Amino acid sequence: MFNQAFWISLRILIFRAGPEDFPFDGSRRLLGACVALAFIVNVFAGAVALPLYASLFTALAVVGSYAVTARSALVRRGLMNRFQQTLNALLVTNALLTLAVLPALIQIAPVIIEFIHQVQQNPDLANHAEQWPHVGLGLELWFDLTFIWQFAIGAYIFKRATNTSALVGVLFVLMLGLVMLGLNFFASLLVAMTMA
Repeated sequence: MFNQAFWISLRILIFRAGPEDFPFDGSRRLLGACVALAFIVNVFAGAVALPLYASLFTALAVVGSYAVTARSALVRRGLMNRFQQTLNALLVTNALLTLAVLPALIQIAPVIIEFIHQVQQNPDLANHAEQWPHVGLGLELWFDLTFIWQFAIGAYIFKRATNTSALVGVLFVLMLGLVMLGLNFFASLLVAMTMA
């Protein structure tokens, strides 16, 4: 079942399968594995730039945001029987794309962190774009393309899971983004309070 889930996830990433193709597991072992995978990958991604406790909270926020948004989308359409497959598809594709962007993030994060420290010491630096640090164009492009890909996959999964239009899928991804933003705001407050 785990192998099948992996291969279906790869097919979803190239728009050749949908969440309805994800294996259903009545024992919920697969759901637990998908939640654990997404959580662990997002902890590693967060730990590149955040303290461990903040990356743990951020990873929890990512997984929780997917669960809340998927549930909300499916309840509105009366399709809660699709919840497990939809959530699993969202979590595994998120984990795979996060893993794909992780090497770029590892290289970009130290540059951004250093820039933030410089701006804190010299706020006027924020007004001089010519003095901002630059990372390789290839890294920026890969980071941006992966973000767009993640957005498109999320919209595609919501569209297929809810039997709606692509526009409604996009709206659900935007709702997901708002939920994540809110939860990550609390993570940022947590970091700020400990650094003060």
